Amino acid sequence: DPSLVLPRSVRFAGWLGLVEGGIGLIIAVVLIVREANGVHNDAVSGYGTAAWFIIFGGIVALAGWFLKDGRRWGRGPVAMTNMILVLVSVYMFSSGRIDLGLPTALVGVAGLAMLFNADAVDWAARRYDS
Repeated sequence: DPSLVLPRSVRFAGWLGLVEGGIGLIIAVVLIVREANGVHNDAVSGYGTAAWFIIFGGIVALAGWFLKDGRRWGRGPVAMTNMILVLVSVYMFSSGRIDLGLPTALVGVAGLAMLFNADAVDWAARRYDS
């Protein structure tokens, strides 16, 4: 059915989600290696935070994988991740970290634009009709 052809923007959003989730998984590995090598932080558990990054990074990476292939599941977690990135960038800006806030905001807004443009929304709506 030609109406279910995956828009390029949705495919790119899937790749973006895959990268975002992959970064989360890399952070988890770094946290585990640091904790195992004796670098401890009294305020944060390295292993516990790593578990959080494994769970959520894995979900976002899987969602991106599914989304880039045009599967039904995946749009929500990738959209939520990019919404959170936009909110985090606001915090970065308010903390005076424009150097971190600007790229974070750009990635978040780009991801949302890829998922909520007219073609992407029409594709998602048609997927639920099929």
